[in-house]
Amino acid sequence: MVYVKKQHITFIHGWLFGSYIWKDIDKYFNNKENTKLITLSGYNSDISYSDDYKIINNTLDTQSDNDVLIAYSYSASLILSSKYLESCKGNIFLINPFFKKNENTIDKLINEIENDMDLGIKKFIYEATKGDRYHKKSYSKLCKLFKDNYMPTRDSLCSGLANIKEICSQSFLIKNTKKIHIIQTTNDQINDLDYFLDFEKQEINTYRLDGLTHYPFFYFDKIYEIIKDKI
Repeated sequence: MVYVKKQHITFIHGWLFGSYIWKDIDKYFNNKENTKLITLSGYNSDISYSDDYKIINNTLDTQSDNDVLIAYSYSASLILSSKYLESCKGNIFLINPFFKKNENTIDKLINEIENDMDLGIKKFIYEATKGDRYHKKSYSKLCKLFKDNYMPTRDSLCSGLANIKEICSQSFLIKNTKKIHIIQTTNDQINDLDYFLDFEKQEINTYRLDGLTHYPFFYFDKIYEIIKDKI
């Protein structure tokens, strides 16, 4: 368990799955009052629409020296593309930044969400858990978890995918690597792992999680083992 009396720990979810992915964090961090869950646009009925880039930039800009920022998938990619990344004072942990070199893949997912949202979501969840040794069980658990929580609208999902497509057209050469940590699961069927290999070549702090899929939070203890030794 990490003691966070002097640290603020901020969590940001990814595309499709909201802040509920962090619901068991109190098992790992002793002072839940010092933790904050950031909700992206369209993932909470009580929050008015806002630009995800602005949410990410504001979060990075308000981090202090001892703070910890943990982001997953889509939000991790937004952070990597942010102009506030290098000036951020906090320690940044990015889990499975969402990248696909083939833009046609993203266009296909956008079309699926627009034409048959339920089927498109099921296909994505299937891919997000593909590679798990208990794939069928994990797929069912994640489908139920998604249905039991607030569902983003079709427009907000497509907006997020459009942002991902924009991010995919960029290249990333990160100069200040000391406080940036990238965690990548090796059985990720969503991401193009070539990006992770490029990050390794840049001598960024990188960590591989063997045997885990794009959605790794059924095994958060393995993620925690990496994070706790760095903060």
